[in-house]
Amino acid sequence: IGVSEQALENARKNHDLTDEGLALNMLGAACLQSQQIEHAITVFEQALPITRQLGNRRQEGRQLGNLGTAYWYTGRIDRAIEYYQLALPIAVEMKDRQAEGNVLGNLASAFSDSGQIERAMEMTERAVLIAREIGDIEGESMYLGNLGLARNQLGDYLNAIRDLQTALHIADEADFSEFKSYQGGYLTTAYLHIGDLQGARRAIEQARQANVPNNNDSTAVIHGTILLRLGERSAAQTAFGDAIHSATGAIAEMPGYSKHHLVRGLANAGLALLTVSDMDVAVQKAMDDYTQGLKVSNDAGTLKEEIYLLESLMVCPGGERLEPIRVALMANAASNSIQGENL
Repeated sequence: IGVSEQALENARKNHDLTDEGLALNMLGAACLQSQQIEHAITVFEQALPITRQLGNRRQEGRQLGNLGTAYWYTGRIDRAIEYYQLALPIAVEMKDRQAEGNVLGNLASAFSDSGQIERAMEMTERAVLIAREIGDIEGESMYLGNLGLARNQLGDYLNAIRDLQTALHIADEADFSEFKSYQGGYLTTAYLHIGDLQGARRAIEQARQANVPNNNDSTAVIHGTILLRLGERSAAQTAFGDAIHSATGAIAEMPGYSKHHLVRGLANAGLALLTVSDMDVAVQKAMDDYTQGLKVSNDAGTLKEEIYLLESLMVCPGGERLEPIRVALMANAASNSIQGENL
């Protein structure tokens, strides 16, 4: 970041618009990489008019895509979709199939998070075809995983399992650890939906082995939920503790990213069911995390997933004590539905 800031200062001193645009782009990318998301947004929004003035369409497309990703990180899904939709026709215009596939994949994820699942599937299917066309096995694995996630959200669990197993086969062969972690989580959810706890257990244990820091809290909390449902209370307590530890570290690094607050909320809810005394205190701790997470992001896709995961936990003994959390999540979901109808 320091090098980019110095380059930007020099470019502005020399009144060199081209170098200023390059330096801003470098700085924005560095901020995005280091999780300084709001700073990245500010920088890319400064860079965009310069890039347009210079007529660099390819760079404009990249900056629009980066803005989409930055807004997605902050939970502002509508803005993310807006920028991805601006980036897509530029990738087509440039005949850059790799960039086109990337934007389609990102757009699909944003549509999925906003609850527009059919549109997410449409974009993902296009991205899969492009990845196969250009021999992009990493993209193929990623997009097939996202297609499985979309099928999960539509209730098409058997086809979700098929797509996710194909995606994970590619990820295993190429050793794509991040995909093995995230896609393993999606596969676990599909197995949970069809009531296959042992299949879910195998999938989540493999996902945890991938050891992806930004997703370790999610895989641990789902593992804990499955273990508790199987009656393995001690192992479940350890998994929930692992989830809280990972989530707390991630929150310290990215305080504005809601996912980790929500994961920690579910883990605390799981621990509440294992608490002999002061269960109300434990439930309130979980509620506090959910409340904090929903301040940042309460899009339809996120809420649907959080409600399902909480309800998966609530089938365990004592689960009725988590009803206030479920009611709060349902109220947020209902509010979103009303707002959507009024648009």
